[in-house]
Parts: sequence; C-alpha cells; structure tokens
Amino acid sequence: MVEAQLSLSHLVQAPCAPDVAWALVSDVPRSVSHFPGLDGLDDLGGLRYRWRLARFEVGPVHFDASYTAQYHLDPAARVVRWETVQRENLAAAGSWTVLPLGAGCQLAFQTRLDLSVPCPRVFRPAVQRAIPVISGKQMKTYAERIAATLGGRLV
Repeated sequence: MVEAQLSLSHLVQAPCAPDVAWALVSDVPRSVSHFPGLDGLDDLGGLRYRWRLARFEVGPVHFDASYTAQYHLDPAARVVRWETVQRENLAAAGSWTVLPLGAGCQLAFQTRLDLSVPCPRVFRPAVQRAIPVISGKQMKTYAERIAATLGGRLV
C-alpha cells in the first residue's frame, strides 16, 4: 500500500465582481464540473457529494479514487469549505475563499489530500513519485479552468 499526503494551493485573480466568483465556487456541481478526470459527482443531499474520479494509471498499476465530502458555505465571508465524511481510498479537505481585489477579486484555493493506493511492492516507488505529479496537475488544471471561466488567471 502506498500512502500519500499532499497540500496544494493556488491563487486566481479575476476581473469580475466577488459575487460573480462566489456564485461559481459556491455552486458545488458547477465548480466541480471544472475538475479534470471526474467520472461523476453524486448529489447525496444536504451539500454532501460523492466524488468519483477517473482511473489513475501508473504503469501497470491502476486504481479508482473516490470519497464523499460535506460542503459548508459561508456567504458573508465568501468561503466554501469541504471535508471528507466517508473515505474510500481518498480523503480531501479544502476551501475556496473569494476576496475583493481592486476592480475584481482574488480566489484562494487550498486543499489537502490523503490517498491510499494498493500496489505491488515493486511498483511502490514509482506510484509514490507519480501521485503528487498527477494530483498536482489535476488541481492546477481545476484552478486554471475556474480562472478561465471568470476571465482571470493563476498568479
């Protein structure tokens, strides 16, 4: 078994009003639709969603990643938070925070991931190296797609 923990963050600057950015990131299905490699998002009610990610492949090792997260919205502070409430082989926690910035806004994205991957001992070093790369690319692409939707960019 390979255990990997990652903490990632990105800043987005956008020329739109903070309320426009908030409307995007607080609409969980709309925001998550920007995530690459998503096989599905199941709405379980009460701002609880089950993420089903596309199969990860590292050489001959392949695995599915999924988890259920509870979301919390704070419209006054313009903060969306989530944490895993049912771990399968992935746990995630994080937030989007929208702040005014000049004539536009800044969005701060933070996430922590904890992934467990079953694999033969011989492939563990390769999988251990690949997980941060794969996950890092996914998170960056997600933030870039949010930025593009808002007419902004990563900083």
